[in-house]
Amino acid sequence: MPAFARLPRRFADKWAVPAPADVFSDFGNLYRVIEEFMAFCHITRPPIIERGLFP
Repeated sequence: MPAFARLPRRFADKWAVPAPADVFSDFGNLYRVIEEFMAFCHITRPPIIERGLFP
């Protein structure tokens, strides 16, 4: 199951929480995942990502 890593700044602790399945539609499509992740994080000016850079 995909998860998000949470890294608190002041502590050496880290843990992962499951990624919300209702937000991400296709974990096999990395371009869709990054677009949905940026929307989930409310990024207002996402970078332009050229699809040909990665397989």
